[in-house]
Amino acid sequence: MTAENLEERLIIPFALDQQYCHADLPFIYRPWGTRTLKLKITSQIDLPGLWVRPGRVSPEEMALGIYKAYADDSQAFHLTWGGGHEIGPCVKSKDVLGAFESCAPMKASETSYMYFNLTHAGSELPASATVTLRAFEYLEKNGKPTEQEQAKISIKIQPPVGLPPDNEIQRVIPGEQDNKWIVSRGIYLPVYDSRWWPSTQVDYELSERPPLILRISDGKLLIDWHEVENTIAVIEDYTNPSVLLLAETIAFEVFAFDEWSIALRVWFFWTDKYHGGEFFFGRHEVPDAERFDLIIRRKDGRVLLAGTDLHWREVWARVLPGRILRATLGMPRETAIQLAKDKWSEAWNAIWAKPSSKSINGEETEPLNNPVDPYIRRLAEREATVTVKAGGTEAHIPTLHNVEQRRPPVMTSSDVRRG
Repeated sequence: MTAENLEERLIIPFALDQQYCHADLPFIYRPWGTRTLKLKITSQIDLPGLWVRPGRVSPEEMALGIYKAYADDSQAFHLTWGGGHEIGPCVKSKDVLGAFESCAPMKASETSYMYFNLTHAGSELPASATVTLRAFEYLEKNGKPTEQEQAKISIKIQPPVGLPPDNEIQRVIPGEQDNKWIVSRGIYLPVYDSRWWPSTQVDYELSERPPLILRISDGKLLIDWHEVENTIAVIEDYTNPSVLLLAETIAFEVFAFDEWSIALRVWFFWTDKYHGGEFFFGRHEVPDAERFDLIIRRKDGRVLLAGTDLHWREVWARVLPGRILRATLGMPRETAIQLAKDKWSEAWNAIWAKPSSKSINGEETEPLNNPVDPYIRRLAEREATVTVKAGGTEAHIPTLHNVEQRRPPVMTSSDVRRG
């Protein structure tokens, strides 16, 4: 996807040198789904290290180590963020030891991007709501933490135009048994929406109901097609204790990807520092979110491609023919990055370590790349319509297994903090 195409996606400008502003366009939420609020941060003045957080949080939840927020006027919308920043993500971050982040000052005329997950929950479909985001400096005065506000922005939240009746929209719902989910009856699926490059609208297509069955068994999330035991993908939990023990940390979405395939997105949210008051997650960042996107062929349920995220980059891979996709959940970031350096060194050097040819404000940058458009879409069509021989070499992507990456620089996005 070119820079011009990327700019057509939904990006909300947030000028930190203006004390208060309204977003020009509403943000369209996806009923029973999670969409990304993508902010383009600018300033015409030098600023210290700043954080951003939604204005409405629960002090009781924060005191319990639960890090999430809500729309100003509706409990139907939850906002979460990642990076392990309890008070909110940084306006500008810098990498520490290659795996962690710290907040950095922002110079005049610099630009950065930040992201929040906006999740709709419950049966109510609000006609509108408002989310206010605050940018602030976090200080300690007289031994007490203080938030000194720099700027804030209000964003209007609206449902999709032409939303089908709710009973005609297919979505993943709990099954009759515990720890089991199925796709509801209906005739519409939402059109696939990128995590890091969200569309301006939420659209729906007529679609046959995919026979997906999702279930937790023996500490694993199993994804079946048509019937139990016909497993097409497995997600194994790396966290201890297992994040799969808390159902509210898991969310599923199913999309129409193209005429040959659907997409299943599996979300895992870490918002509770103490895992429900009993445990501490140790070295895993809290708050944080992980997701896996699976491109699944409609006619037989074969998983063609899989995508996930590694240190602010979206990574895609082709599932080896005749193999079942296996994914690893909850691997600490420093472990995943070290594995990538050790086992994926050629691709790592091509993508992460190679100096860029351009520089902005003294910082190295790189061409913007969203691998889904057009490369992954073209590859998905080919995989779904052409008989592909088995073979290939496993890519050793830390969290995806039984996959290959023939063109790592094309199948891996640019750093999403840059746009």
